[in-house]
Amino acid sequence: PRDTRLYIPKYGLDKLGHAYAYGGVALSRESISNLLQTPIHYYIKVDYKGFESIINAMGGLTIEVEKHLKYEDNAGGLFIDIPPGIHEMDGAEVLKYVRYRDETGDIGRIQRQQKVMRILSEKLLSVNMLPKLPALARNTWGAFETDMSLSELIGLLGFLNNASKDNLITMSLPGTPEYIDKVSYWIPIEKDCDEVVSKLFFGEDYPEVSE
Repeated sequence: PRDTRLYIPKYGLDKLGHAYAYGGVALSRESISNLLQTPIHYYIKVDYKGFESIINAMGGLTIEVEKHLKYEDNAGGLFIDIPPGIHEMDGAEVLKYVRYRDETGDIGRIQRQQKVMRILSEKLLSVNMLPKLPALARNTWGAFETDMSLSELIGLLGFLNNASKDNLITMSLPGTPEYIDKVSYWIPIEKDCDEVVSKLFFGEDYPEVSE
């Protein structure tokens, strides 16, 4: 979660989201890598417009909306009104779905974002989409920023040929909400985080990071 309280080099303990404000991708990557004790080899950064264009290039997504999502922000120009049920969404509609925030705060929004990532991944792995992946990568190359070359990205997409949608995993950093000096944070639970990192990156039986 973006409110995760962690050590940001040169800035001290602060919210994860502030690492990007202070030092962009580089400081965000360093801060997260230090927290997880795991190297982050590559990044992909997508803004709202790029996100929409990628979804549209894929032909949209089919998403089951769990409840009526209704929100208006005149100042921010964000208007969301999506009834429950199964929807065929274009990029603009999917963006509204992942941006919606209710009483569950960032945690509920993260769950919706992870749900969309699973749906997107399943579509990428579908029989009809796999042959189109190289062209999709080339056609959407300008819609996102990454430190991978185009050939590396196409190679990564090719790796998906051998993947299974059942092996695509999304997780959230274990923690608890807490106010410190009247500021809300997500406080990582160290032992649980060690277990998550060990299982996710190194396999079930790999020793805990603390060991």
